[in-house]
Amino acid sequence: MLFLVVMSLLLLAAHFLKAGAPLLTLAALAAVGLVWVRRPWAARTVQVLLVLGGLEWLRAIPGYLGEYAALGKSPTRMLFIMITVAVFTMLTAFVLQTKGQRKRFGMERVVTEEQA
Repeated sequence: MLFLVVMSLLLLAAHFLKAGAPLLTLAALAAVGLVWVRRPWAARTVQVLLVLGGLEWLRAIPGYLGEYAALGKSPTRMLFIMITVAVFTMLTAFVLQTKGQRKRFGMERVVTEEQA
């Protein structure tokens, strides 16, 4: 399941690289490393970055529309791909909410006998 998270972050890094944003490219690549940090803060950081990454994909659409218009191409396929990638990126944040991943990152709520 973490493969999906890593794939989303790598796609985002490629997007930033193409856009000429080296610091954001490095940030996305650094976030890949956070996937192996078994701490709740690391999981939450990656989740926030994935949601922001999905919003970045949506933010980039108008720029790509301009490029397609200048080339005389139909933007339908590009719109479908960009929206799909944006949704996929945001949904991968939920991978870290699955029971197995919550346990892996130490995000499970510990129930003591007093609480039960």
